[in-house]
Amino acid sequence: MAYFIGKVIKKNIFNRQEIETLKTAFPMGICQITEGCFPIVLNDLVRNVTATGVGGAIGGGLSMLWGADSHIPASGMFAIPTMTRPWAFVAALFIGSLTTAITILLLKKRVDPNAEAIIEEKEEEDISWDDLTIN
Repeated sequence: MAYFIGKVIKKNIFNRQEIETLKTAFPMGICQITEGCFPIVLNDLVRNVTATGVGGAIGGGLSMLWGADSHIPASGMFAIPTMTRPWAFVAALFIGSLTTAITILLLKKRVDPNAEAIIEEKEEEDISWDDLTIN
């Protein structure tokens, strides 16, 4: 959501590598596989965790307030048919996600979408097994 809202208000907060990652992170997130967003989140950990905390608190609070319970130990879109109030969950999820997107847009700085990530490769040092001691 933050990517599309950012396009509308002309605030680019994702570089080219993050935009490519979004293409796989979104469908993974629908299936509750959160590892797809790690390359994006780890580039700006504090701002992303803050925004996710704000959106998660609002979405989770609304879900509890509206009584959207799941009776299976799963989540994501696959659990919606088992919920007591599925439309309340979808509404809470949308509002929480929108809150996260707006918070990320407010917190993150503009970046050049064509910027390349600079990765420094360092040669690893050899470890001598003779130097290791066990106490």
